[in-house]
Amino acid sequence: MKNNAAVIGFLGILLIAGCAPSVRYTRDRPGSQPVGQSDKKPRSPDFGRQEAVEEGVDSSQSGWEAFEGGAERHQSDWLTAALREADQGPSGRQEGARVGDSQRLRQVINAYMGVPYRYGGTTRRGFDCSGFVSAVYNEVYGIPLKRTSGAMWKDGTPVALSAARPGDLVFFKGGTFGTIDHVGIYMGLTRFAHSSTTSGVIYSNLKETYYARRFAGIRRMF
Repeated sequence: MKNNAAVIGFLGILLIAGCAPSVRYTRDRPGSQPVGQSDKKPRSPDFGRQEAVEEGVDSSQSGWEAFEGGAERHQSDWLTAALREADQGPSGRQEGARVGDSQRLRQVINAYMGVPYRYGGTTRRGFDCSGFVSAVYNEVYGIPLKRTSGAMWKDGTPVALSAARPGDLVFFKGGTFGTIDHVGIYMGLTRFAHSSTTSGVIYSNLKETYYARRFAGIRRMF
């Protein structure tokens, strides 16, 4: 009974944090391939297949295609085309965008650059991925967000990569069942800001192989 209670308590702690620790979201050294250490680390606990189904991915947005039996295949050609289109920026009027928000967003994020990663962190002493996103959204937009990346994914409205604008949230998948386990803030032209497990708050690019392989989709929160 004591062992069961300990396991349940451990799972509860993991669910509180916004990023699953099984995937190391990190910045790469110049000239090197993106480094993913998930194969060398213990995988996330089994949260159940129902959660995997609910969180899923947007096949129309991310280039992931589901097959019978739960297998998935990443459509690299689709993602390459989508990233090329996103490089040109959103076309037409950006519905819902607020005047001055993009500039304010960059100012706030730049002020957080270099803040270290801290598992479960929500302050300048250290952020996990969802803690960072929540802090920025509260400061820039005055909008409270759910605590975990999975909950944010469910709350947002799907947006095509080609139509994404600064302030939209970009999500990544990983773990045992490929559930949503990481979130960042899209900054335009395939760049995004996030709190990586090794480098803290940094800018990264969806074109980096490591992130492209795990890209799940984009959500708009307002």
